[in-house]
This record gives sequence, C-alpha cells and structure tokens, in this order.
Amino acid sequence: LQPLPPRARTVNREGTAFAVTPDGYLVTATHVVQPRADDLAESAYLQYLAISGRAHDSRIAAKWVKDNAAVPVGLTPLETIVRPVAAGAAAKVNRAAAPEIVETDNLRDIAVLRVPNLQDAPALGLDRGVASGTPIATLGFGSEDPFAGEQRGALIPAVRTGVITRTGPREDEPLRILSFITNEVERGDSGGPAIDANGRVRGVVLIKRQAGGGAMAPTDELLRVLDRANVRGWEGRTQGLYREALARASRFDLAGARTDLRRTLASYPAHGLAAYEIARMDDLEQARLALAGEPWYRGGLWAAAVSALVLA
Repeated sequence: LQPLPPRARTVNREGTAFAVTPDGYLVTATHVVQPRADDLAESAYLQYLAISGRAHDSRIAAKWVKDNAAVPVGLTPLETIVRPVAAGAAAKVNRAAAPEIVETDNLRDIAVLRVPNLQDAPALGLDRGVASGTPIATLGFGSEDPFAGEQRGALIPAVRTGVITRTGPREDEPLRILSFITNEVERGDSGGPAIDANGRVRGVVLIKRQAGGGAMAPTDELLRVLDRANVRGWEGRTQGLYREALARASRFDLAGARTDLRRTLASYPAHGLAAYEIARMDDLEQARLALAGEPWYRGGLWAAAVSALVLA
C-alpha cells in the first residue's frame, strides 16, 4: 500500500462535457464519471507526487502504476458535479449542478448526462463527417500539469487545433471505432467536443496518445449512444442566436452582432461568453480592428465553450 498524506486523500478526476440539447442533456466520456481503477491510481499517485513537491507528470504516474500493478483500495465516491464555463458577466449567474447519469457505454467510452431544470442551454450541432485532413479544434479543461497552480479567474476551455488523420478500429480493440487526431490533447480534455469550422461536433475526445496527438469517438458512435438513451440532439434557440451573432460579426456588422448577443443573454443568462464577446466587440470597434484575420476556430470556440462543462 502507498499511504497518502491527508491533503492527497481526496482525489479529483476532471474532464469535460458539452450540451447536445437545450434542455440539459450532456455528453462526456464514461471514464470521467465512472473512472477506471488504473485511472484513479494514476490520479492519486500524480497528486501525491505534486503535493510532496516531487517531479510529476502523467507518464511518471502511469509507469509507477504499471510497474507496481497498483490499484486503489478503500475508495468512497463523494460527488459528481458540473460547472458551466464562466466568462464575463455571465459568470455571476453560473452555478454548479449535480447531474443524473442517463446512459453509459463502456466500449465506446461515452456517457450521457442530464442536468435537471435546464432550459435554452446552448447546445452543439452534430456532423458525422470524419474525412482525413479535416481541420478540427478540441475544447477542454485539460492541462499538462493540473497541479502547477490553482485555476484563477474565468473558467474558459483551452482550444487545441489539428486535423483528423484516420478512422477505424483500434488495433488492440477491434470492436472499438476511433478517429485519430493531431491535436495535442491533455488530461482533463476527455469528454470534450472536437469541432469543425462551422462549430459542429465531429467527435468526442477520449485519449491522449503517448506518441502525440489524441483519439476521439466519431459522431456516428456518439449517435448510437444517444439513440440508446432516446435522446435526439438539437441546437435550439440560444445557439441559433449565438450563431447568427457570429455570422454578423464575420460580415463586420458589429452593431447587429451585439444585438444578437444581447438576445442570446436574454435567452440564456448563464451564457459563458456572450457578455465577454459584447465587450470584445466594443473594443474592436473602438480600435477599428478588422475581424478578417480571426483564425477559423474562433467561431467554434465561441460556439462550443459556452456548453462545455468541467466534471470533478
């Protein structure tokens, strides 16, 4: 047994989720809400090293768990919570919630959650395309070193860009279909969306590969799990308003974009980035900056970040 000091005895397993319906259905990775024994052992040892002031990263923890065949014992699950993205004025009305686990698929590593009493949430549309070379951006709360310092300020996901390389069975799991991506995902990105230039989901991020890049469950696999849960994904009013605001901004109609962003906030006051973008557009107008040079994934970030949630 590896005794843990008091500060290391509560182990957080974090990941990312995103809304697929306006009434509170979320998607994440099964291993985020139902961690495997080896995941928990790695998280516990990683936390132990960090708190002890020793060198630590996920590779060190994974090697120690493998070399020692370590498994956690005496664990008591405490809680699963979701916290919405918090940015701008909307951060004041965002609240954590305890979700219901609706469906889990261990083979596909996809889980469907439900946050009760949620209405008009900004949900992401789904696209089944996985053509090689498709540019995508992953959104998530992963970090190379989650113990480097406490997270301060707004809760905004990191964006990591790359492309889809190939889709097919995993060599050691022939029944499991994955799309491999060049995005350098990190621990904590699991369960987050991989989005295209139109802000639509092409897959669910699941794996950080030791050789570089990552892997995701393609949208076809996600749809199978949603179908089993009797959930049909749709974007709804809030996301439509937000998408129109982005379209107006791309046409340099900043006044119209601000109007649609205010309508977005009226539809869903906890929208994480709408108020932030209103202030940003005011700054752009004052400085007379052109939007033409914005990277393509910004639209996806705005679309996806508002519905990504961190699970601890």
